[in-house]
Amino acid sequence: NLLVAYPFGAPGQAPLNDVSGNSSKGPLLALGPVAFQAAAPSSPWSAPANDVLVAELNGQGSFTAALGATSSVPLTLEGWVRPRSHAASARIVDVGNTNNRVMLLASTGTNGRPALSVLVGGTNVLNLSPTNVLPLNVWSHVSAVLGADRAAQVYLNGWLVASGTATAVTNAIVSATAVVGASSVAGDALLDGALGEVRIWNAARTQGQIQA
Repeated sequence: NLLVAYPFGAPGQAPLNDVSGNSSKGPLLALGPVAFQAAAPSSPWSAPANDVLVAELNGQGSFTAALGATSSVPLTLEGWVRPRSHAASARIVDVGNTNNRVMLLASTGTNGRPALSVLVGGTNVLNLSPTNVLPLNVWSHVSAVLGADRAAQVYLNGWLVASGTATAVTNAIVSATAVVGASSVAGDALLDGALGEVRIWNAARTQGQIQA
C-alpha cells in the first residue's frame, strides 16, 4: 500500500529516488535551489535511521514527481517538517491533477496550523485543521488520512489532532503528480524550512500504523 517514499537519501539511493519499490513511480525533480543534510528527524515515539537525509528548501526550492495512474482515495500523506517561518499555505505534499487534489499543508494561511485540504471536481470539499501550531525550527511529524468513506484525520507526532468528513470524494483513477514543498496553486508560498521522509500511501492508515 506504500505508493511512494522519498527519504532523501536511503542507504545506496540517490537523494531524490523513490524507495517504495514501485518502479512505475518517478523520482523527484528538484525545482529551484535545494540542499541535503544528514540531520535525521526524531521524536519521542519514532527515531528514523541516522543515515536519513533531509531536504533544506527554505522558501526557494521544491520538488515534483510523476505518479502515473493514481486514485484519490483512500490516501495517506505524511512527512517530517521543520519550518523556519509559517509561509502562507505552504505545502508538505500536494497530490493529484488539476481538478482532484489531496493536499497536506504545513500552514493554514500564515497561522502555522497544519491542514488537510481536498479538491474534488475543482471544488474544495474539505479543510481540516487542528488548533495546534507547528513550532518553528523544530522537527514535527505531520500526517493526514482521507478514506473512501469521506472520513478524514490529521495527526501530529502520531497523535490525532483533528477529524472530520469531506463533503465528497472521488475514486477516479487520474494521471497524478506529487508536488513536495510547494503548491499546485499559483500564489501559494514555497515551504520555508526542511522536509524529511515524505511518504504517500494508497490506504487509509490507522493511528497505530502511523506511530509504528
